[in-house]
Amino acid sequence: MLEAIAPDETAAIRLNLQRQHALGNDSFRNATERQLGRRAGPAVRTGRQPKIKKTTGEESAL
Repeated sequence: MLEAIAPDETAAIRLNLQRQHALGNDSFRNATERQLGRRAGPAVRTGRQPKIKKTTGEESAL
C-alpha cells in the first residue's frame, strides 16, 4: 500500500527544492559538494557582525 508523505516532510522537500539545496544529512551534503564542486546546502553566514550593545548600570541623563 502506498503511504502518503507527512506534511512536514513535504514542506522540507519544497523548501530545499526552492533554495536548490540537497536534502539530507551533513555527510551527504559534504559528499555532494565535493563531487559537484559547489555548495549543496545553505551558505555560511558572512557579512558585518551585529553591533554589540554595551550595558552599564548607569542610565543616560537625557
